[in-house]
Amino acid sequence: NRAALVVDLLMETAGSLVPPPSGPDPLGAVRTEMRGIAAPADHLIGRLLTSLVGEAQHDPEIRAALLSGLFHPRSDATAKMLRKAQTSGLLRKDVPAHVAVDLLVGPLFYRMLVRHQPLTDAFVGHVFRCVMTGLETRD
Repeated sequence: NRAALVVDLLMETAGSLVPPPSGPDPLGAVRTEMRGIAAPADHLIGRLLTSLVGEAQHDPEIRAALLSGLFHPRSDATAKMLRKAQTSGLLRKDVPAHVAVDLLVGPLFYRMLVRHQPLTDAFVGHVFRCVMTGLETRD
């Protein structure tokens, strides 16, 4: 259907612009992903995503396509990197990885979709540092 085609286009474009996090440095990979999410927010891809998220509020096909084609796979990839950081002792293990994903990425989407403010590199860095402070392992 049309919704799935648009989401497929968004996924393909997003996947090439911002590949899922990977590599030996899990926290660096997550920070790079956050920067990658923020960078195109004010461009066509960001406007397309904003439009689709709005449409998803009343169109179950678009909602399902976004969830299954974009949001769940990306959230799972990021959670995998955060679990890797937890396993290696970089982050607390008592915070579920998907909750940590929401803490890191949620402010980006809130700022983009609700506040309509730019996603600057400074903002992304501040969010990352604040969340990491809360997720650090404790002695």
